[in-house]
Amino acid sequence: MSHSLPFAACFQPGVIALSPQLQALGAECSTQVHQHLSGDWGVVDASTRQANDRALREAGRLFACYETEYGEIWITTDETRALTLCFLPVEYPQLYGYQSPLLRLRHRG
Repeated sequence: MSHSLPFAACFQPGVIALSPQLQALGAECSTQVHQHLSGDWGVVDASTRQANDRALREAGRLFACYETEYGEIWITTDETRALTLCFLPVEYPQLYGYQSPLLRLRHRG
């Protein structure tokens, strides 16, 4: 189900979903979703911010990262704007079928 938004968003989120682990934690991510939809990408580097800005213009995938009481959470919106997913970084491989380069970099010694 798509959501009607009570604020001016940079893009439509499509379905907004929480990952299995965030659901199990009883996580509440509405603040971070609001930030994501407003174009506040959280704690990402300059190249990710630039990629997101380009993705807004060219219908690409969007990525955000936020520090929360549940630890770091990631939020992605697919290029079709059909799905916005909130998840923990450790869930990335099972959700997307491969390991994120960001995740590999974070776990280097």
